[in-house]
Amino acid sequence: MNANSQTYSKLYQRKLSRIYYVQTVLSILTFISLLSIYLYGASILLSDDVAYFLVIIVLSVLTALKLNTKQYLYWFLRPKVAIGFFHNLTNIVAVIFALLCLFLVLINTNENEILITFGIFGSTTFMLGLPLIFYIWLTFKNTNQRVSFLASNNSIEEKFSNIEAYLVIISVAVFGIFYDFIPQKAQFTLWLPLLFLIVIGIINFSINYFQIRWVLKATKESEFNKNTKVEKKSDLGTSYENNPYQFEKGIKENLIQSTPKQRIYILNTLKQIVAIDMLPVLIEFSETYDIDSESEIVLQHTIENLQKTKKSVLSIQNTYEFVEQSNDTTLIKGLIRLQLELKDKNLVIKLLSDNRNSIKSSASIIAGYFDDINFISILIDHLQNPALSIWSQFALINIGVKAVKYLDIEFTKRKSSLFFVEACFEVLSEIDDDYAHNILFKSLNEVNKNINLIASKKIIEKIEKPTIDKRKYFGSIFDDLIITQITNSFLIAEIKSRNETFYQLRKALENENKNNITLIKSLIKLFYDKNIIDRLFSYYGTNNLYEHAFCNHLIDQHFKDNLSALNKIKALFSPNDSRLLENLEEEFPYVEFRKKYVDDESLIWSILKLDYDRINNWTRACAINTLQYLYSEDIPFDLAAEFINRDKLLKETAAICIYKNIPEFYTIFLKRLPKAEATKLDFVVRSNVDYFTNKLLREDNLLLYDKIQFLLSLPYFKELSINELNTFEPFFKIKVFTEGNYPVSRDDENLSGYWIVENGDVAFSDNGIDFKHYSKRDIFQVMPNLNESGKVFFKTKKPTRFLIIDKIVLLSILKKSHDIILDNIEEYTDFYSPLQVEKLLNEKVA
Repeated sequence: MNANSQTYSKLYQRKLSRIYYVQTVLSILTFISLLSIYLYGASILLSDDVAYFLVIIVLSVLTALKLNTKQYLYWFLRPKVAIGFFHNLTNIVAVIFALLCLFLVLINTNENEILITFGIFGSTTFMLGLPLIFYIWLTFKNTNQRVSFLASNNSIEEKFSNIEAYLVIISVAVFGIFYDFIPQKAQFTLWLPLLFLIVIGIINFSINYFQIRWVLKATKESEFNKNTKVEKKSDLGTSYENNPYQFEKGIKENLIQSTPKQRIYILNTLKQIVAIDMLPVLIEFSETYDIDSESEIVLQHTIENLQKTKKSVLSIQNTYEFVEQSNDTTLIKGLIRLQLELKDKNLVIKLLSDNRNSIKSSASIIAGYFDDINFISILIDHLQNPALSIWSQFALINIGVKAVKYLDIEFTKRKSSLFFVEACFEVLSEIDDDYAHNILFKSLNEVNKNINLIASKKIIEKIEKPTIDKRKYFGSIFDDLIITQITNSFLIAEIKSRNETFYQLRKALENENKNNITLIKSLIKLFYDKNIIDRLFSYYGTNNLYEHAFCNHLIDQHFKDNLSALNKIKALFSPNDSRLLENLEEEFPYVEFRKKYVDDESLIWSILKLDYDRINNWTRACAINTLQYLYSEDIPFDLAAEFINRDKLLKETAAICIYKNIPEFYTIFLKRLPKAEATKLDFVVRSNVDYFTNKLLREDNLLLYDKIQFLLSLPYFKELSINELNTFEPFFKIKVFTEGNYPVSRDDENLSGYWIVENGDVAFSDNGIDFKHYSKRDIFQVMPNLNESGKVFFKTKKPTRFLIIDKIVLLSILKKSHDIILDNIEEYTDFYSPLQVEKLLNEKVA
């Protein structure tokens, strides 16, 4: 943060602070004037003492009521009115009251002489002004002042405002004591106070004009200061997982700038990817720079290891025959890296089509250095393979513009696969090219709303400010998100009124709403100030009166250029306001926002009958799962459509639901599937319903519903939405160990990565001696190729099931939040243990 922005921010904070104190003084003068008018009117009906004590009691009661009620008047009025009217409501009422009193005075004037007394109506009118305007001041003016405190983060004045009402009452009480010393003439006790009311009202109109504007400016600048804090420098040691090409390009700089721990990690990474092409850089670094002893030992052994591998690779006579017959993945990876120099594209193409994923992933990175069409077509095919998709994305992004037209063609062919669409759009969003970005913009008009959302999310994340001609694409997306958000809110309210059977379904809908709000917020930020939008949506869903008033203030001020958007965003923050809902119902007559449901079953079926792109598959699966606990007789045949759905999650969930309720129909529906598919599904259903025991803990009977539900329960993935988990679920491979001891070697290429215990307990060691115990939801890293033995070891006392995911895949999925994983795991990444390093140091000294 620079000095200018600091000064600019404090400028508006000071201005709002001064306005607050001026308005406090004006408020006191207003109520003193009103007391004078009150006592003038009460002089006929009551004694002076009774009138005085009565008004003090009334003001105290109103203050107590205001602090202990839900302020129905505020909630009824605020969403419906503009900021200018709301801010000046107290002034408007005060001026109208003063004019009404003047009118009463004028009609009682006879021959230029004001009558000293009035009738009951006139006297009562004079008396009602003080309590009425005081209550309106408490409800509205005081609320507006609190908005200023939120905008400027002024906690001191906010605390003072808590006693402001009492200060006004004390001031009124003190003035009442001295009232008798004022000349008891109408010019002093009536005319002058009325004049004061009108003048103060006019002054407040002017002050509020500036206050309304300065609240927005103070909010913007205050948030700017927060967002310009120094960001934590990213860990150089994880840069390979974020961008392999940037890692390799800046390897020398990384080695120089990194800490000893990071440097060792970098060297281990080079050994892991068998980067024999980096040997000249490592040798030069070793000869030029002095580093710590531990890093020096690891550096020398990395150089020796890579030199030995390179020598073996160069000695291969027939490379094509070797890759077909050999199982030595280290030498094959070295051979792949060598093609950066030899450029044998046919060999790279062959290895891209190898039957081993570790070979194909290494070949994908090398292919990314070339722009050959044959490479591009194979890499695009790999996008749909969970084991290779991330590697292919890296490669295609590095190839860049030349890959775009081929991605466009393949997207048109494969848009039915949302997994492919997600990967394809990720590549297109990362390539800095108008053609690539236009594909994303055009996808906003796709019939499938899931494709719309994926495209909009990528545009929001990668393209900060689309041009004006491209903003038109977002209109329907914005409306759909608003409609979905509000209708889901009513569904959630209905569900909350029911029993715990609906718990999982409610959580699914709440997660959808959270995801929708993230998209709405990000979408709006394409058009409006980012800092204001961040602050606005930080209060989404609040029930706090002052925060709600602050949100409405920002909406009224920031969206003045688009009345339709203003009303829709207001509806988001006040979904129960009848007038806002009426506006939406007029604009979208086909949408039933406030639908009532006769019973639980009708509620569930209203969800299941929604379009498939209206809710995600997880929410639909939760709705099906809830049916198991509701039906007393049978399940409608409508559920058979989900039974034969191509989606695995819906198919399995519907099959179990039907099997539990009407097994005779289950058999009929099962026969509609191909035999192999029916057999597999039947086993999964029966093993989870009829005879599920720990002995049957297998790799092929974990329900997809249970798998996703388990992933949702992990704290490591709290930044991911259900939509993302549903999309990325195929990356998590399943592995089961029965009772016993299990070594895992570097040759078990699909078993390296992060292991998450899904069920059971396990003891793990990377050296076969020191074991550490893990239980359900624990996560740890398994990297046998980083150990000299090339093995790691497991011990289980009962069947244990794991979910395994490649390190680079997981960190790429988590992107900006990958530190969540790194902060929650036990890492086994050191090539040498502390004992080994100490031994090597001693040998070097000797």
